[in-house]
Amino acid sequence: MTASSGAWAARYIEKYRLALVQIPLGHKAPLHQGWNKPGGYITDADEAIRDWPATHGIGAVLAPSGLCSLDIDSPEHAEPVLAALGVDLQALRVVTPTIQGNPARYRLMFQAPPDVTLSRKTLVWPPKQEGEKPITLFELRAGDVQDILPPTVHPETGNPYVWLVPPNSEFPLLPETVLELWQHWDSYRKELESMCPWGRGFRPETAPRDNGAWPNVIAAFNDAHQIEGLIESHGYKRRGNRWVAPTSTSELAGVVVLDGVRVYSHHASDPLAGDHSHDAFDVFRILDHNGDTKAAVKAAAEALGIPGASVSNQNPIGKQADGQGAEIVCRRVADIVAKPIRWLWPGKIARGKVSMLAGHPGLGKSQVTVSMAAVVSTGGLWPVSSDQCERGSVIILSAEDDPADTIRPRLEAVGADLNRVHTLDAVREPNKNGVLVTRSFNLAVDIERFGGLAKQMGDVALIVIDPITAYLGGVDSHKNADVRGLLAPLASMAAERNAAIVCVSHLTKSGGNEAMLRVMGSLGFVAAARAAYLVGKDPEDDKRRLFLPMKNNLADDTGGLAFWVRGHDLGNGIWTSCVEWDSEPVTMTADELMRPEGDPEERSALNDAMDWLRALLCSGELDSKQIRADARQSGISWRTVERAKGCLGIKSVKEGFGKTGAWSWRLPSLSSSTLRSPNPDTRFDGLSATPYVARVSGDRSAKDRQGNCTDGLSDVNDFNFDDAEAF
Repeated sequence: MTASSGAWAARYIEKYRLALVQIPLGHKAPLHQGWNKPGGYITDADEAIRDWPATHGIGAVLAPSGLCSLDIDSPEHAEPVLAALGVDLQALRVVTPTIQGNPARYRLMFQAPPDVTLSRKTLVWPPKQEGEKPITLFELRAGDVQDILPPTVHPETGNPYVWLVPPNSEFPLLPETVLELWQHWDSYRKELESMCPWGRGFRPETAPRDNGAWPNVIAAFNDAHQIEGLIESHGYKRRGNRWVAPTSTSELAGVVVLDGVRVYSHHASDPLAGDHSHDAFDVFRILDHNGDTKAAVKAAAEALGIPGASVSNQNPIGKQADGQGAEIVCRRVADIVAKPIRWLWPGKIARGKVSMLAGHPGLGKSQVTVSMAAVVSTGGLWPVSSDQCERGSVIILSAEDDPADTIRPRLEAVGADLNRVHTLDAVREPNKNGVLVTRSFNLAVDIERFGGLAKQMGDVALIVIDPITAYLGGVDSHKNADVRGLLAPLASMAAERNAAIVCVSHLTKSGGNEAMLRVMGSLGFVAAARAAYLVGKDPEDDKRRLFLPMKNNLADDTGGLAFWVRGHDLGNGIWTSCVEWDSEPVTMTADELMRPEGDPEERSALNDAMDWLRALLCSGELDSKQIRADARQSGISWRTVERAKGCLGIKSVKEGFGKTGAWSWRLPSLSSSTLRSPNPDTRFDGLSATPYVARVSGDRSAKDRQGNCTDGLSDVNDFNFDDAEAF
């Protein structure tokens, strides 16, 4: 029996929680105003069954549906072009929900990545002949647009759209290769347009150089060297007709050789990346001489046997010599290519930057860094927001914890990939007698060696220095200028290696209520860090810890988090501990936490809030948004409600998954345990590790996100996607 249009729409809503619009017969889009705004689309299954016209098709509004799509308009051109970027459309079509209306085209449907804003992008080639139309290869679709769903009738063919590959219990997450293309569209678009066989190729100009004797040396060097051999000698790996940079953490082939004589890189961490391509001499200058043109020309002239080659005496704009070899280097801002912040932990810890984590001893600072290492090493999910982390390696410098009896057990307890986590133990070097000796790592003298180690490893995403004051050498930690002088090279190394560096520090015993002034040593530590966080004890719960922002120069303040340090038995007599994150953000600020205990009037307000909250939840759990609304109506501040929640031991429970899930609060059961071990499913098996979902108290969606989501709906086979007759 053919399902009605309303029945199809209702099942899409029930099973996939889509936001749907009605498509009039003979059209490809809705006709009513505001269809992509709240109230303009339908999210209620009963309403869909009741009100959907029999002749109307179905469209899904992508943004509120949590979807995005890759629309292939010209498969013969799009497939080889995307294959050059590592996107195998033929392979994706086997496993990805795929819709077809026109037999010559198809569309792949994906779950949009959380907390990533994507906009519509289209690749168009010029017409082959004069008078013909331009050729659209493909379109990346997201945001406030809609995609037609089966079994809507195609207005041109008169046949219904069909699922070539129907979705399962949920749509798959957008692949990293496609996300990479989407997020760096402006860079990739030039190359993709240059692939058009009948269009003009992409020939960007290289950076300007001085005149004089240099061009002869440069031209001779370019004639004598093959650019593919040069980049291969520096560790670039071939992937078909593209290359992977040795600094790449994603292993995506983002480097392309143009006409065999120039190289263009999309890898943000690649020294060759930028807004222009490079010839062989450029590669030699950048990779062998750190961009020093004079040194590269001299070395090239010597290697080629060109006598009398000297550098130009001209002083180009931006370089002013003092006659003693020193130069002041400046750049026009117009020549600097803007780029987005690359986040390790979205909104909190950025890659390529130095961040700070401070707190009193014994409160869990090191435990937090171990939890971060687990997320990074397994490509897991960050707590509360459930943002997925790009997988990478971790280096830990710890002067206080033993790697064997403390660091490794903690990493095992949270399911870290031990093959991707490294500890820096010491520096080995010859003494004046040539005998190898071992000494402690020193940021003042070893930063260049450290950068070389990170470069050799290739995929370092997180570096933890715990505590920073143990690695200062002879630098006085209380002198602002000395501290800044030490941290500047560290920040440069973070930027060069595109790694997030988290420096751990202690707090002073006194120093006022402003949290940043309580960090031990010079204020330069916090000032140099782009983000700084405080770990402290919850004043209402001795077992609960707070992770609160002190500053964030790179993102809006989205509040803090809370966690507990739980015991964990690894067996074989090894007992350790690990972090279990609370399921909701915290509104208390770092400065508030540093203030003395509140006055009697404040404590009375807390007691009143506890009585109010206990009465509110005595009949059962309640949506947290409703609780917030009731508190506002009752004149109780939300911060006081949160403190009351902690005192009462109220649990947070998430119903649903993703951004559409809702949090509820409920009073604890008298029989429930107050001490829980981490999820045994996340334990390390000694050979490999599954993506670590940061342990969240009361969050039932964590298991769902690892492939066990049941969402209370029937199996996809209950809905016959083959029943695609016209409405």
